[in-house]
Amino acid sequence: MTDDKIEIAKSISNIWFFMTAQQQDMFLEHMEIEHYMETEVIFHEGDTATHTFYVYQGRVKNEMLGLDNKQHVISMAPAGHIFASQSPFGRSVYNCTAIATEDSVIAKVPNDIVYHLVESNPQIALMYIRAFSERIDTLIRRIQNLQRKHIRGKMADMLLFLKDKCGYEADGKTLNAHPSRKEIANAAYMDISNAIRTLSAFAKEGVIALDGRRYTILDEKKLLWISQKE
Repeated sequence: MTDDKIEIAKSISNIWFFMTAQQQDMFLEHMEIEHYMETEVIFHEGDTATHTFYVYQGRVKNEMLGLDNKQHVISMAPAGHIFASQSPFGRSVYNCTAIATEDSVIAKVPNDIVYHLVESNPQIALMYIRAFSERIDTLIRRIQNLQRKHIRGKMADMLLFLKDKCGYEADGKTLNAHPSRKEIANAAYMDISNAIRTLSAFAKEGVIALDGRRYTILDEKKLLWISQKE
């Protein structure tokens, strides 16, 4: 058992510290560590759901094929986050495609092991319930925003979503995520031409700065106002 594997297991939320010594040994025995290159697919929508995943280093996006036959980003999993966590509980296939957006180190645990931990450990079960509740709340807010807001409001909401999920780089202003214009457009359910025009308008207004796939938020208060009012 390598020290690196134990370090990764300990970093997975509070799960490790809720386990008994026997559960920790079982968890380490079955946990696998994998390395993915940027743009590499971790699993496809419709694949048999066999594992729950944790981002130790890097970042993962989850995409789903929409009714418009386009891939839409439904969530982001930066370092320190679990994804595909619903799969141990009755879901036989993954409901999205997971793709590394940068070189990433991913831990995965078989779903039967996760199910056993949740079933046998009330503290882990409560942690899962809280995580599911927060995820559902976030999903409902995103659906409401997509239905109610116009293009500028959708784009502002998308940039704030990336800020909340991925945080800032060391300068405290530049998003710690570098999606393409197409990825942002698909996530915000708008045409790429509208996405480009809206981002350019925000830049001209001094709300953000653009440098390739780097997005710097210069006026977060105004961006929040646009998200809420437009």
